[in-house]
This record gives sequence, C-alpha cells and structure tokens, in this order.
Amino acid sequence: MIDEWSDLQMKPHLGVVVLYYNTKLAKITTRFLSLIELEEVNSDGIFAKLEEVLLDYGLDYKNMIGYGSDGAAVVSGCNNSVWTRLLSKNSNLIRFTCVCHSLAKVAEEAFSELPSRMSAILKMVPKWFKKSDKRKKEYTALFESMESL
Repeated sequence: MIDEWSDLQMKPHLGVVVLYYNTKLAKITTRFLSLIELEEVNSDGIFAKLEEVLLDYGLDYKNMIGYGSDGAAVVSGCNNSVWTRLLSKNSNLIRFTCVCHSLAKVAEEAFSELPSRMSAILKMVPKWFKKSDKRKKEYTALFESMESL
C-alpha cells in the first residue's frame, strides 16, 4: 500500500506499507516499510521510489498479491500510472482503494450538496462538543429522547 503527501515544508513524500503472512506468528501482519521524499510527483517518480524501496527490502514483484492506494489517477489510473507499471511486472495483482480515502470522498461530495451555511455548522459540531462533558451529556440526553419518538 502506498500514499503520497506533502510535509509542512511542502516537500512531497511517499509512504510504503506491506501486509504479509508472518509464518512465525501464523497471521497476516502489517509493516511500515518506508517514508521517502519524492523528487517527482508523477507516476515515473513515484514508481521509481517504490521500486527503490522494494529492492532495498529484497521484495519481488512476482510475490505481490495486491496493491492499495488512494485512488488518484497518478497511482491507480488505467494509463501510465504506478498501478499499470506494477501490473506490467505482475499481471496477477489485485488493486484495491483505501477505504478511508473513499469515505472521505463520499463525505466531501455529500457536504457539497448542502447549503454552504449548513455545511459550516456541521463542521463546527465536533469542536463544540470536544471540550465540554456537559454539552456531551446534554446532547446524549436529547438524542435518547428523540430516539424514543
């Protein structure tokens, strides 16, 4: 699984995580492999850094089962993406999209359908309850009373 983002200095980075069957523990294990600065934020640059990480750890494309990313075209698209490059190395790969990114897109789309004032109010709700136990209790009581209607 990979994800790319920019740090506070706006330098792009690539994070690489692997899921594998750990024979010693007899279970699927997740391991963070690398966080590496990207020189180019395009499919060439991202694939080159991913390939570098895989080589550093002695991982072979033939042993890969799946590939996960955020679904952006540069990493998951059908033309000239990291996905198509990996697929050319191993035609049996399965592609999946990060559930968190997918849910964030759904929420973003839903918010775009609301009147702008309503979406601003909904974004403020977590901050309103975050530091007040009294507000949380009052809300819970209100919610429970509404639930019985």
